[in-house]
Amino acid sequence: MASSILDYKKNRDLIYLSYKRKKYWWEAVNWFNVNSKIIKYKNFIQSDVRVVYFPNYAANPYQNIMYSSLNSDKKEKGTEIIDDLCFLSMAKKRIFHIHWLKEIFVGCDSEEKAKLCYEGFLDELKIYIGIGCKIIWTIHNKVDHDQPDFISKYLIELMKHLCDVTYKIHVHSLNSIGIMEEFLGVSFKDKAYYLEHPLYPVEYKYKKTVIPEMKGRKFENYLLSLGMIRPYKGVAQLLSAYESALRSNKNIKLVVAGRCLDPAVDDFSKTMVNKYPGNFVYINRSLSDEEVHYLYANCLVSVLTYQKILISGSYYMASTHKKPSICPNIGMFTEMVNEENGFLYDQSIPGLKEVINRIANLPKEQINEIGKRSYEKCSNSYEKFSEKYLELIRGS
Repeated sequence: MASSILDYKKNRDLIYLSYKRKKYWWEAVNWFNVNSKIIKYKNFIQSDVRVVYFPNYAANPYQNIMYSSLNSDKKEKGTEIIDDLCFLSMAKKRIFHIHWLKEIFVGCDSEEKAKLCYEGFLDELKIYIGIGCKIIWTIHNKVDHDQPDFISKYLIELMKHLCDVTYKIHVHSLNSIGIMEEFLGVSFKDKAYYLEHPLYPVEYKYKKTVIPEMKGRKFENYLLSLGMIRPYKGVAQLLSAYESALRSNKNIKLVVAGRCLDPAVDDFSKTMVNKYPGNFVYINRSLSDEEVHYLYANCLVSVLTYQKILISGSYYMASTHKKPSICPNIGMFTEMVNEENGFLYDQSIPGLKEVINRIANLPKEQINEIGKRSYEKCSNSYEKFSEKYLELIRGS
């Protein structure tokens, strides 16, 4: 019998070499099947469920929260699919969980390269499906932001394909279903699984944090725009509205913080720093967790000025700190935000200015109450979120 196992292993390795040479997806599935027979024969202990996820956004705590209940039964997608096959062969139930799709096209500077990446990912999907994986796709964006048209085209085609082959399509707001069905021209409501975005775990150890750009300055009760600065986030419009509001409310303060990838905002912000040194702070860099929590803890309101958005993790970060947000009336905000727990505006600069002026005239105590209601409106603690996710995949 030992020799038959050695033959199995030899056959398994030859099959994978064939896959590597020819890139035929079914050879990888055959490799998995042979390996599974070896595991079953040797009576290895298998996990109830294992998850391979893609991509890994390590800088964002979201995935750590989602998978925290899985302990060692999860891994990020490997560059070598054999690593994933080995990992998944040790599970009774297997999940391939897809998040942000743009990472498939990293380095694609032409349509030809994008097409190859698109087709390569479709072949890998066939492997995961062929070994019995249930595919879960979390919709984070209507279409990934700030992509060239030739990539957006393949992103849309891939989303349509996922609507067909996935087991569950996870959404963070109920209105995402209708928005995406209309956008893609397909129906997937029978596969949709609603699980609201979680609040974040926060350790309150940041009260003595010193932000170098704010050192030695008495800066409190400020509006806060925090996060990587990219064109779709509308920070240039925020600066225009804020400067206009300053003419009638001289005491309004604003902090714009995050690595800037929008040259127009960078130029505008440097001008604002010189013009309004007592009112405006610009922090053009990545921030530590302690700095992020400090800025939220000491702000008055979070400002989210997206030009387009479906789901915003920044909204939930502000709500975690019991801070209200100024939000455009698009995407999840039309479902989550009302006059009781936040501030909606119509995406125009005059509309944003009007909200900023209104906040400047509200008592701080009233704004704090609105922030508490923003927190209370969110249904998922990070512990609940991970537990509910585990229920979803165990029931697959």
